[in-house]
Amino acid sequence: MTETNCTTSPTRRTWVLAGALTLIAGLSALFALPVHAADRSLSITALRGPAAEVPFSMVPGTVELDPSMEAAVHLALNDAHGVLPASTWFSVSGLRDEDGWAFISVVGLNRLDPEVGWRLDDATWWGLVLLRELGDGSWEGGVEGTRDFSDLLAEVPDDLVSARGKRLLDPLQRTQPAATYTRFPFTGGTSIYYGTKGVHTADYSSMWGTGTWKAVDLWSDGATGHSPNAVYAAATESITGAVCNDGLSVAIKTPGLIYAHLLNNSNLYTGKTFNVNDYIGALKTGSFSASCGYASQATGSFHLHWGFPYAAITADGWTLDPAQGTSAPWVKGSEQRVPGTWIPLSGGTSTKEVIVDDNTSGFTKYGSSAYWYQASIGYGSHMWWTYVNGTTKSNYAQWKPVLSTYGSGNYTVHAYIPCNYATSQAAKYRIYHQGTSHYYTINQNNLCNAWASLGTYSFSANGTEYVELSDATGEAPISGRMLGFDAVKFVKQ
Repeated sequence: MTETNCTTSPTRRTWVLAGALTLIAGLSALFALPVHAADRSLSITALRGPAAEVPFSMVPGTVELDPSMEAAVHLALNDAHGVLPASTWFSVSGLRDEDGWAFISVVGLNRLDPEVGWRLDDATWWGLVLLRELGDGSWEGGVEGTRDFSDLLAEVPDDLVSARGKRLLDPLQRTQPAATYTRFPFTGGTSIYYGTKGVHTADYSSMWGTGTWKAVDLWSDGATGHSPNAVYAAATESITGAVCNDGLSVAIKTPGLIYAHLLNNSNLYTGKTFNVNDYIGALKTGSFSASCGYASQATGSFHLHWGFPYAAITADGWTLDPAQGTSAPWVKGSEQRVPGTWIPLSGGTSTKEVIVDDNTSGFTKYGSSAYWYQASIGYGSHMWWTYVNGTTKSNYAQWKPVLSTYGSGNYTVHAYIPCNYATSQAAKYRIYHQGTSHYYTINQNNLCNAWASLGTYSFSANGTEYVELSDATGEAPISGRMLGFDAVKFVKQ
């Protein structure tokens, strides 16, 4: 078993502390904005009158804001100083900017690393600043946990954040979530490895609002019987604003859980609501190191850094009591699983899911057998592959699901990409449904034992619909790139 060491990471930034302090001094002068009563269209508490200025600076983050937006963030943080922990620096870790509204994830810090800038586990606070753009190009806003934030959030259009999402997003409205979940965030009927670090506080021990949180590492290699690289929502929750995206991995925070080491995808934005069993995304494989997370693990392996804010947590009938210390076991009846052992998962996978693997009756290959190759890796420990062939369609395959059990409706389609023999950078999947073809192109070379979403489509479930992939990727044969064919999954929405 490969040891997994997990906490948040040193970033790849090259600026050193001496340079950082020079920059901080400059930013301190630039953003030493006087806070005073202002004639603004939004009458919210933070903008009604003078507020004492609190000394802090903005330091480079994973996202760069334009000056007017950064000035508004600085002002909002200053106005919220009474509800935030004392922080010397703040840095932006995520941004959703849409239709004149900006949801900005911010990290508060009292320590900078002399070599790598900042790390998420140095945070004193990790939360959300909500901004609204004014007619003159300036912005106004509030920090989560303040009345200003609540008033602004109420005015966000429902097509950006649903009414339910707003209730979950606002700390002043949402109720405390339960500590019992129907599932682990992995595929049911498989096993997940309880990391050897057991219960730990890495990433979350000092964060305001997460001071009592704990974390565990849930590891897998995707081998037969082990959980594949797919993370599902353990509860109906909303991403509550805290998003950290450094370009290598993403960490998200919901009211009751933190999911870290995810690969970025279109699901991971502030205000996104997941129902229990919804697909969240795949995890970063192999070793990596950046601001939002790091891991030392074998190529192709992956793990979820799973945080929770309670003295005890229950998932799929297994209960963990951190009061028992680092080596606390997961307990289910008379069974126990200590750190460094596999936990069998009985529940989990969406009950409305159909998987067509490359060695099942729903999968068919076409073209010359001389150009089909196979390997004992990937989902179900088997895959097929061929070489790319420019614009000429020679070898191709189809996955035809039997969806009659769940009936017609919208299905999200996912393709499983193994770590090897899948190096095409332009794998073009054809999704044939209801007599219409849609195409979705992915870079297989960027994925390793991971499910890649191909989008959501309406299916008739009449037995004629399928997903097709061919060697006509547009990539020259001389490139030697390989096109991988493994499982395809259809998840009823």
